[in-house]
Amino acid sequence: EDKYIDKILFNEDLTLEEKIIQLLMLSRSTAERLNFYKEIYNNIFIEEPDNILDLASGLNPISIYFSEKKPKKYYYVDISEKILDINYKILKEIGIDNEGWLIDLLDPDKRIFKHYQYIFFWKIFPLLEKYDYYAPRNLIANLDFDYLIISFPQKSIGKKRNLGLAWRYKIKRFVTYKLKYNIVKEFDIPYEYFIIVKK
Repeated sequence: EDKYIDKILFNEDLTLEEKIIQLLMLSRSTAERLNFYKEIYNNIFIEEPDNILDLASGLNPISIYFSEKKPKKYYYVDISEKILDINYKILKEIGIDNEGWLIDLLDPDKRIFKHYQYIFFWKIFPLLEKYDYYAPRNLIANLDFDYLIISFPQKSIGKKRNLGLAWRYKIKRFVTYKLKYNIVKEFDIPYEYFIIVKK
């Protein structure tokens, strides 16, 4: 809730790191990554990061605090103004130039189709596919990037079904056979699998 979030943001007794940790704990996806962000970014940043576009970002952008390498500019997209405001405030405190856009990925605009060095497409594929089977495929096919980092859950919400192998096959087949892109690295953390794609 907004009041709870504001208590974290404006609590002068909390350090910046403590605020970031408490905010990341509010979402299942970021909470699951919390102990692994340093490892994730060490794997992702094949080249020194200059700019990032984070699609359907949630509060993920503030996790860049835990990366040894910081981008000069961080762009992020979400459908919540509150999320955009939090990201802007925290990234400013970290010292990263940033910009957030209120965009629904089912109806994207041209801003996300500019060239970006790194594009994060984390856990979006399964979600978009539920609404429109072709939406995540069309989106990926039209993105312009040096590196696209796609992630997907390895377990169902209840963590009873293993989804990893099915998604791994589906996404790898799409980007390599359909789009003719190259997969340069794959790695996983508990509950999440990452594929790094290069054009």
